[in-house]
Amino acid sequence: MNWSLIAHQLACNAVYGAIADVRPGPLPKAFIDRLLDLTKGHIEAMSKLHGVGPDTATVVNEVGAKQSNVPYRCDLLPAQATLAVANVLHEGEKKYGPDNWRGIPVNDHINHAMTHYLAFLAGDTSDDHLSHAACRALMALEMQRTTAK
Repeated sequence: MNWSLIAHQLACNAVYGAIADVRPGPLPKAFIDRLLDLTKGHIEAMSKLHGVGPDTATVVNEVGAKQSNVPYRCDLLPAQATLAVANVLHEGEKKYGPDNWRGIPVNDHINHAMTHYLAFLAGDTSDDHLSHAACRALMALEMQRTTAK
């Protein structure tokens, strides 16, 4: 079964509201324009993260230097684990295409994350299950936070 063609068909149905011709290759310009129209508000909302941007409050450090008061501690992210997740995303991009995961529902991401957790707990060593589970958990979280309800 060619999942990319099925995903293309589903996306066309969502955008056009009707069955579209399913062919491999680049998406038609009309499809892309309609998709951009449908996602405009969503993309604008994503670009307005709290604590990031020109309107962010500033703080002064102990030597008098000013900077944005960022409410995030990205420096505390575990570097090795974050790089492992980035590698899973890199390999997935080669296999499925960039941002393909954004077309997958939250529950499917959770199911795949749990499958990888259980495979790890069962002692399976055929894949880097914890990296895949963490990646799918992050995908589910991102979709849950950015998908219109």
